[in-house]
Formats: sequence, C-alpha cells, structure tokens
Amino acid sequence: MLAIVEYCGTMPTKLKKHGNSKKSETYIRTDTKVIQRAAEMAEHEKVSNVMTKLMEDNSFTAPKSTRQINDKRFRNRKRKREENMNSRINISDDVVSVLSELHSNPVIQEIILTKHKKPVVIVYSNQQMDDTIRNCEGDDGSVLGVDRTFNLGNYVTVFSYKNGCLISNRTKDFPVMFGP
Repeated sequence: MLAIVEYCGTMPTKLKKHGNSKKSETYIRTDTKVIQRAAEMAEHEKVSNVMTKLMEDNSFTAPKSTRQINDKRFRNRKRKREENMNSRINISDDVVSVLSELHSNPVIQEIILTKHKKPVVIVYSNQQMDDTIRNCEGDDGSVLGVDRTFNLGNYVTVFSYKNGCLISNRTKDFPVMFGP
C-alpha cells in the first residue's frame, strides 16, 4: 500500500519565538556545518578574526556570536582530550589490582596473561558452575550460549542458558539465566 499526503495549509508568515525565550526576536538555529567550519578556522586564528572573515563572506551563514565558535572549539578539544586519555590508560594498574584479588576473591578462578593481548579473567562461583552443568547436560539440557544482548561492560562476555528448575509466570517457559 502506498499513501501520498499533500500539506494544504499555509506557511506561517512570521516565525514564533522560542517558548522559553526572553528576547522578542525569533530563534533560527545556525547550520552545524557553519559552526564546524568556524571552529576549525579558530584552531589557527583568533576567534574575533574568524568571526570577521565569516561576516564579510556572508553574514547570513556566519555564526551569531563568537560564543558559538568558542563553545564548539571547547567541545572539540574536550572530545580529543577524552580520546587521548582513553588511549593512554595504564593497564598495568588494572592488571596488578586483579592479580592481587586472585587468591582472596572466591569468584576469580583464573587469570590468563598473553603477550600482546588483553588479560583474560575467568570469573564464576562454584554454585554458578554447578547450576550451569546441571541445566546444560543430557539430551534435554539447555544450550549454553554467548548472549551479547546482556551488555554488562566493554570487556565482559556473558554466557546464558535456560534454567530447567524454574518456570516463568509470564511466559510459562524456562527463564534465561546468566551462566558462569
């Protein structure tokens, strides 16, 4: 089925001001390309010079104020700083922290350190492993799956299975449980 709709109304001749605005003039958003271009220019020149150049080129496509340029430049620099911080995180502190937990934390079963790879930490309790084996073994056992819909973190892989000892009131089926 295809539907074609035609708008037969009239375009308002005067734009309304923004609902929370304290000024009487209407609000027209500056194009993001204009702001981005101005921020890129401001990386190499003073903001006031950039504003003057853009106003000379075409005042209709220039930013409304130098504050827009400064704000965009600030956000760009902040994003770059955050990206650099993420690339410079000292992983050795995290590794030492996890290694110190190996003998004292009962759920950390194994830590695998391989050259040029991120550390692997195998985490499960004995009760979780017993439940998983009981529900997945045999001909009627559940499938043990890697379920990426359980997003618990950047470096967490979660296994799941259907627990045959329980029945969901809503679906009348075995519920999906987190595995070890």
